[in-house]
Amino acid sequence: MTLLRNILIRLLTTAVTLFGVAVIVFVVIRVVPGNPIAMMLPPGATDADIARLEAQYGFDKSIFQQFVIWLGGVMQGDFGTSISLRQPVSQLVLGRLPATLELSIVALVIAVIIGGALALMGTLYRDTKTEGAVDVT
Repeated sequence: MTLLRNILIRLLTTAVTLFGVAVIVFVVIRVVPGNPIAMMLPPGATDADIARLEAQYGFDKSIFQQFVIWLGGVMQGDFGTSISLRQPVSQLVLGRLPATLELSIVALVIAVIIGGALALMGTLYRDTKTEGAVDVT
């Protein structure tokens, strides 16, 4: 029962942390100077063009409303559309997933090899300066 309780606590903590990170990143992206709509429009666009795109992407709503709309989409697996590439974000992420996994696995293997070698070295040279140096790293 304790194991199940610990797993549930970890899952709840993870969900709260992810929500907090989502809120912070969303707000920072929205309040940073610059207009993402301006990146999408050609020079000389009219005010009507700007208003149309702001309404289409929801920039005419409050930050809270934008966040609720975005979070609802994320819960359904819709991460929105990239403003610069005009493609679904989920497709962009999935397209780069193989390279990311490859890099992560290679990094994990290297870390295990180096960490294992240092652990063995620390064990073999117990109570020496070598062990102290290994413990510091």
